[in-house]
Amino acid sequence: VAVPKKRFKHAVDRNLIKRRTKEAYRLHKDLLFYQPLIEKNLKIILSFSYVGKEAHEFSFIEKKLKLVFLEGLKQVT
Repeated sequence: VAVPKKRFKHAVDRNLIKRRTKEAYRLHKDLLFYQPLIEKNLKIILSFSYVGKEAHEFSFIEKKLKLVFLEGLKQVT
């Protein structure tokens, strides 16, 4: 997970965004991501770059991460 220092000057802010993103990934990786990949015998390399200009709440990040997972799986099928 990459968060730009240019937009978030304080390490506290960058770390908060990273923690929220990692937690959202951890909670949903099995159901939304790993299971469909295992069924299709696929492997991937995954990287996230935060491009927002403000730090959002966990629920917002979680919702967007789910959308990324679902769109990615649509492209694989």
